[in-house]
Amino acid sequence: MIARRAIPKGYNVTGHCGVAVLQTLIFSRFVYLLLFLNREKVVVHD
Repeated sequence: MIARRAIPKGYNVTGHCGVAVLQTLIFSRFVYLLLFLNREKVVVHD
């Protein structure tokens, strides 16, 4: 709700920061999934 409200008001300040935080969260989750899948592949391969 807060992020949704902040995007139209001050996109350059709060919106950009929110987008950056979301991107970092998504990126970290993506990297975690990649590492997890690679680990699973290695275990299955062994």
